[in-house]
Amino acid sequence: MNPLVEISCAPSGNFVIARLNGEIDMTSAPMIHAMLARAVPNAAVGLVVDLSAVSYLDSAGMRLLFDVKRELQYHRQCLRLVVPEDAPIQRMVEIVNLGGHIALHSTLTAALAAP
Repeated sequence: MNPLVEISCAPSGNFVIARLNGEIDMTSAPMIHAMLARAVPNAAVGLVVDLSAVSYLDSAGMRLLFDVKRELQYHRQCLRLVVPEDAPIQRMVEIVNLGGHIALHSTLTAALAAP
């Protein structure tokens, strides 16, 4: 486990919720990717990644999110991200227009309730 990031995954209805806490960078991204890939069963509708407690997200972290989305789409599953408006990574999310590519929600409740 990388000491800079903590991950917890749990099923919630038809989704798997992954909560990340800490930093997502080139050293933690491969481990996060492996954990997320194992966490989503084929029967799940998709994955909700809660980034509310992520304090740092670099380009390797962005690539991770795009890679996970692509892999889920291959299995006809979806990816939803939770990024509150006051999140430390909000500026990075805006700069790369992440919401134009992956469904963004400001709360976990909103992400789970979205059609």
